[in-house]
Amino acid sequence: MGIIGITTYYIPLKFSQDLLSDLSSWERIISGFALVVGIYSLLNHHYHKLRKKAPGWGFSVVVYVGMVMMVIPGFWFTMDVPEKAEFGTWSRSKQTLLLRSNGIQIVNTQPEYDAAIAKPHPEDKPPKVALNTPEGYLTAQEQLVRVPIQWEYDYIFVPMQATMFSMLAFYIASAAYRAFRARTIEATVLLITGIILMIGRVPIGEWMWSKLPNITEWILANPSMAAQRGIMIGIGLGMIATSLRIIFGIERTYMGGGE
Repeated sequence: MGIIGITTYYIPLKFSQDLLSDLSSWERIISGFALVVGIYSLLNHHYHKLRKKAPGWGFSVVVYVGMVMMVIPGFWFTMDVPEKAEFGTWSRSKQTLLLRSNGIQIVNTQPEYDAAIAKPHPEDKPPKVALNTPEGYLTAQEQLVRVPIQWEYDYIFVPMQATMFSMLAFYIASAAYRAFRARTIEATVLLITGIILMIGRVPIGEWMWSKLPNITEWILANPSMAAQRGIMIGIGLGMIATSLRIIFGIERTYMGGGE
């Protein structure tokens, strides 16, 4: 199947394109089943860790909690902000939860609504308030900007990811200190280049010397880019070689066997 998928790109005929389309459809179907198997394998693995109270079993609890927090909103709500017609068919509790997750205040009486509307708001933005009636909910639908799963991504996943990479920066700095010791000419060039890039990418670098950011951009656009392209070409050739070994049955270690 791998050889057929590759050769279809080099046969400019209709039957070749139809075959590629059929293979792509089957690939999506198989990927769906693989996703289910992968989720089962993940949950089963952490279930056994929890049952045996293995070292690090607390992280297994985090896996279960995180999956439930992301899966339930994804199934219960839509992946995008619903249209007004679709929003009107939802239950009142579901509408309320979506409005509140967007920071929209819900009031029960018309005087409270009028008072909230009359308050001055910064930057002439419309007040985020909704009257607790079917018509008031439909009017407030225009102020929706995100669904709960997007809220979880923006305010839980992204901050945690930023925290992780912020902590990773200290480990990178520690490794760079050990690696950038100027013992050879190559290490000296690496040390000087690293210092220029680190200082030139922050405001203090421009304060020290106005041309330092330009030098940094030149290093990134020329020597660094050339090295990256060479590395990517090598990675591509390695991927092709490994794929051919798997297709022809030469490479079997991915199945758990030996050499």
